[in-house]
Amino acid sequence: TNAKLRRFYDLNGQFDCVRPVHALTSNGQLPDHGYYKEPDASWQDVVIDGSYLTVKRQVQLDLGGIAKGYAVDQAMRIVTNASSVIVNAGGDSCMHPWENSRVRLKYASNTGIGALTIPMEQCSVATSSTYYTNGTASIIGDSIPVDTPIQTVSVFADSCMIADALTKLAWLSRDNRTQFKSVFDDYGACVYGIETNGTLIHY
Repeated sequence: TNAKLRRFYDLNGQFDCVRPVHALTSNGQLPDHGYYKEPDASWQDVVIDGSYLTVKRQVQLDLGGIAKGYAVDQAMRIVTNASSVIVNAGGDSCMHPWENSRVRLKYASNTGIGALTIPMEQCSVATSSTYYTNGTASIIGDSIPVDTPIQTVSVFADSCMIADALTKLAWLSRDNRTQFKSVFDDYGACVYGIETNGTLIHY
């Protein structure tokens, strides 16, 4: 619903779809297509009014935080006659039926990449981790990684787009796992952190 989607807009910049992309295009981590954007613009320059979105300044939006999950949801919608469906987009997955199923989650371990197999909590799951960055890069824009053994987070939700988005809040709250509990509860999401020694932590 629009009310739920507004929760991301109301997080005071914790989920900023403007500022990080400006920084990442400036330092070459994302392609710069030559569009003018004001370097100090942020999420506050994006206005949501019901179903309408307007911008107050020249900005470039990065919807990468939900794009893969959204694509998984759309793929699931076009498969209507199959008795069993799994869409796996590499870290973002959805399955039907999901009850009594299990999922294998990769995580950043002390020795490289580990894996845990746990029960599916809902139909969709998304994971964010540093296992392809050797722990040197943050999942969220240009923010500083938290010094914590949790280097992987996974979120189960009834929409892969929502699960994908919530992994960013799970990542930001690794050192204070109750920080966004009300948001996770609003979506009925089940959130886990995986420590580098393979310990599964329920938020």
